[in-house]
Amino acid sequence: MKKGIILGAVAILFLGACKKETAGSKGLLSMKVDGTAWTATNEVGAFITSADKFVCDGSVNVEVLTFGVTNVTGLGTFPIVGSGSLLSYDVAGSQDYLIADYVANSHGTITITALNANNGVGTSVTGTFEGVAYNGSGDSVIITNGKFEDRD
Repeated sequence: MKKGIILGAVAILFLGACKKETAGSKGLLSMKVDGTAWTATNEVGAFITSADKFVCDGSVNVEVLTFGVTNVTGLGTFPIVGSGSLLSYDVAGSQDYLIADYVANSHGTITITALNANNGVGTSVTGTFEGVAYNGSGDSVIITNGKFEDRD
């Protein structure tokens, strides 16, 4: 229950504070989960908020990937753990797999390789991500070759 409350608070921090600067964008979000290719087929959003937070999300069927990182000041690699950031990979019918400060052994990074900024707020973001996420039962998934691109 405590983890659920914490996850909800983090989601509100990232998603509640976010305002997409342009509407209707379609982007690319893909990764390998334990070696199996995954590519979002629904709306993808990847953007910088006015509070220097980067957020990206997308889904395919019943699987949803959401991640965000704080203190984004430009291009670079940002750790997910140790920064108050979060990656959540949710498969309907099973538990969320998380990379977060409060999830033991989880780790990962998000790298921003291109940023087209508009008054400090990104309207186009490109990068990569990777890591190891765990669920509440201690099972893990290895996320590799993660790529995101907002196409505004």
